[in-house]
Amino acid sequence: MSRRLPFLAAVLAAAFPLLASGQTESEFYAQPKTVPEFWRATQFEIRTGNYERAAERIKGLLDLNPDDKTLFDLVDRPTPGTTGGMGQFLRLRNVPRWYANDRQDKEAKQRVEELISRVSKAVQAELSSPERVRRYANALAGTPEEAAFALNELRRSGKAVPPVLAAMLTENPPAEVRAGILHAIPLLSVDTVPGFVAFLPAADRVTQADLIDALRAREDFRQLTITAETDPVPTLWYVYGRPDTAESVRTRARDAIAAATLKDPTLERDPDLRTPHGQLTEFARKFYEGTANLQKMAGDTKGEAAHAVWVWDGKALGEVRMTRAQATEHYGLKYARWALDLQPDYPKAQRVFLGLAIEHHAMRAGGGGMLSRTAPDLHAALATAPFDLLSDLLEESLRNKKTAVALAVVRVLGERTEPKASRPSGKAGEKVNPGRDVRPALLVKALDYPDPRVQFAAADALLRIPGPANHGRNADIVRILAAALGGEPPAEGAKQKVLIGDPDDIRADGVARLLRRVGFDAETVRTGRGLMRRLHDRGDIDLVLLDRHIPDPLLPDMLAQLRADRWGKAMPVLVVASPDGVAPVNLLTALARLAVVVAFEDLVNNPYVDFAPNRRDEVDRVQHSPEEMHRLIFGRHQAQVRRMQEAVEKSGFTLTEEMRDRIEYLSLQTFSTEILNAFAHELLDRERIVVRRLLPPLVREELGDAPVSALRTRIRVDEFPSKEETQRIINLMKLTAGYESALPTDRLAAFEKLWESFWNPETARLPQMAPLRDPDVEARVARVSAPYRGVRVVPALFTEATIKEELTQATDPAAPLTTPEERRANAKTAMIWLRKMAVGEIPGYKVTPAEPAIRHALLSDELAPLAIDALVRMPSREAQLDLANVAVAPDRPIPLRTHAAAALVEHIQAFGRFVTGPQADAIANTAASVEDPELRARLLAAQGVLKTDARSTGDRLKQYVPRPVENKEEMPPPKEKEEPKEKADEKKN
Repeated sequence: MSRRLPFLAAVLAAAFPLLASGQTESEFYAQPKTVPEFWRATQFEIRTGNYERAAERIKGLLDLNPDDKTLFDLVDRPTPGTTGGMGQFLRLRNVPRWYANDRQDKEAKQRVEELISRVSKAVQAELSSPERVRRYANALAGTPEEAAFALNELRRSGKAVPPVLAAMLTENPPAEVRAGILHAIPLLSVDTVPGFVAFLPAADRVTQADLIDALRAREDFRQLTITAETDPVPTLWYVYGRPDTAESVRTRARDAIAAATLKDPTLERDPDLRTPHGQLTEFARKFYEGTANLQKMAGDTKGEAAHAVWVWDGKALGEVRMTRAQATEHYGLKYARWALDLQPDYPKAQRVFLGLAIEHHAMRAGGGGMLSRTAPDLHAALATAPFDLLSDLLEESLRNKKTAVALAVVRVLGERTEPKASRPSGKAGEKVNPGRDVRPALLVKALDYPDPRVQFAAADALLRIPGPANHGRNADIVRILAAALGGEPPAEGAKQKVLIGDPDDIRADGVARLLRRVGFDAETVRTGRGLMRRLHDRGDIDLVLLDRHIPDPLLPDMLAQLRADRWGKAMPVLVVASPDGVAPVNLLTALARLAVVVAFEDLVNNPYVDFAPNRRDEVDRVQHSPEEMHRLIFGRHQAQVRRMQEAVEKSGFTLTEEMRDRIEYLSLQTFSTEILNAFAHELLDRERIVVRRLLPPLVREELGDAPVSALRTRIRVDEFPSKEETQRIINLMKLTAGYESALPTDRLAAFEKLWESFWNPETARLPQMAPLRDPDVEARVARVSAPYRGVRVVPALFTEATIKEELTQATDPAAPLTTPEERRANAKTAMIWLRKMAVGEIPGYKVTPAEPAIRHALLSDELAPLAIDALVRMPSREAQLDLANVAVAPDRPIPLRTHAAAALVEHIQAFGRFVTGPQADAIANTAASVEDPELRARLLAAQGVLKTDARSTGDRLKQYVPRPVENKEEMPPPKEKEEPKEKADEKKN
């Protein structure tokens, strides 16, 4: 280190120039008192290689707490002996070490970062100051030297310039100032262009003409059309098309459009594109279809507000940060609104506006919510639109797979009960081919859309329309209703469900646990055949997660079958490109799971102890004495270590020193820091020793004396495991799963809470595990899945953050996964329609295919009354058995049992007896013991139909004893409302 210092000092001395002439170095040894003096002394000490003294000078500078103006002067107006600019501050980071002591060096580096941050903010604040911009804007009218200097300063201010210059132009400044501003605009940086473009429609006639000339005078004028932020062409079209635009401005706008696009608008093939409203609609359409010139930003995939959009609020210009979706909506709606401003009845602009508005509202509201509740104004515009507009919008959305738009339009057509939406369109052909040129009805098309919500909305809409059903899709509608019914509706607070297809039970179980931790329910199947069967059984699956090893059929055939299936064609699918022979988790994660399981076991001579009530601030109120707590904690820790070591050896691992350290460290993580600090402080010291040994060498040297909380996430992680290592990890996971299954149920909540704390970023005990990736495998799986829409290839999933990101990428933000509340509402609507079909209120529909779903709906107290009404009309043995079971079920509501018993009698009389002997006995026994008179009457009626016996009748008659009738007290009749005295007197008079 000592050999490097002279060379480093020489390099830094070159970076921090020598003193200005006329100054002696002795001046720098005086104690500095002001901010400039401290900064000058800092640079001097760095040049001489005295970094400790330089760090002290930086500390002294910060202790003065300088204001932004003082810090800005260090950059903009350097004192003798210093240099200007931000570079001199950024070069402070080049000093590798300020102090020999690690703690002091860390503090010095923190102060350097604080100084750089404060100077950067001061420079930004000063350059963005409206007063400063206005001062230099006025200076543009000065001498050529003053104007050149002012222009350079305005360039430094960047995006802070347009709001001030726009305000000055609206204030009618002196002619020379106005001329200076218009001369400067073409010479400013490109990031000022969006502000001036946003201001253009609001400017007065003279300013509009001058501003168009100024923008056109830019050398990069044609390049401005590359990105939506700087593209002036849509704004120029709007200015050109406004009826109140002066002819001189109109001419300039037309010429500027031709210069920017190198096209003559009058030569466009489409007549609409020769008009301003047609052009604006075309720009809006590109945003709607995702083909606009909105530049891609780094934060787009994470939903960050990375786009700077300039907005004129009627008084001033302002920059608003937006996400990509928000910027798309802003530009698209703005251009469509401009087109409607020019021609309000233009149908293409209306379609684009409605499509954009509905789709982006769905992104904010969460997909399939009712538009009438979430956006009443938008719903009102859609509900009152002409049918032709709705027809074209629906056709377009079905063709372009705009799910949110199609769903909203179909629902509105159903609300309006539009007969035209259920009739074929087009002209009939010749007699020999009467169906030629006739297109299917809109709602019939929607029945085939690859999204269950749209299918259900179309079925609901067709059923609402009065008159006979001539569409010929009755069977499909019943099938859609049965799928939407899906058996029992989700309960309050239910979660969305993922179906996992993986032949490896251990791997599938690990992924299922991970999905449950991020808020999903998960089910697993081992084959593709089982997966398709589960999809058809109940329509409650929201997403499918397939491992690439799925058998019967294999992945290529599985994807083809899934996308050809009615219920699977729109299902989001994640395909896990798991490498061959790789364990579902790495060794460190498997050991952590083992540690958490063991922490809740009753070990030999060391039973489970709940240390949670024994907080550090409640030592005087603990359940045990401090000495006893010390003994319990030590004994428990040692027993947990022994238990984990036995499991590791049983799984085939060797107890190396590193393995022993890992086991001891993970056992200590199952105790809270407060408990250890209060009753077993030496274990905290032991934790520090062990965790340092688990760090990679370079990290151990770098972090030095960092606290344990900062070291936990830097522990060394294993490399890609070998085949033998993989088998041992799987053995350990199986063994741990056996231990876990034996845990008492009352400890599971605390168990899950402790496990989650291992991965919580605020309390993390282990480093985040990166997903295992095999590029060759991922490439092969990507080629297989490429032909299928909505299929995403992902690496092996190990972390919550990874799976959350992949789930977000796999779903359409405008049509996210169906919520349990939405599925619940659809199930009730489906059951209402199926009941009406079954009882004959809606003729022409055969509900027998939906019988299994209707019978399963009996499990829901909400849907069961409707299901009973439907099942009583079905000549089915299973339906009668289910009705009998509901009638005698003691845990079901009395009114529901009464309804089922009455329906049972009716079903037996209509279709004969299917009830079994044990069920008949249960009915008789329940009738004898039930207290509710109405339910008892219905059960006795069922008993009479099922099991009539003259001897039993005689016995009942013999037991009859006349009893006096208990008359209930009659309520007195309500008193007539007394009229006010004044009105009574008036009537008498």
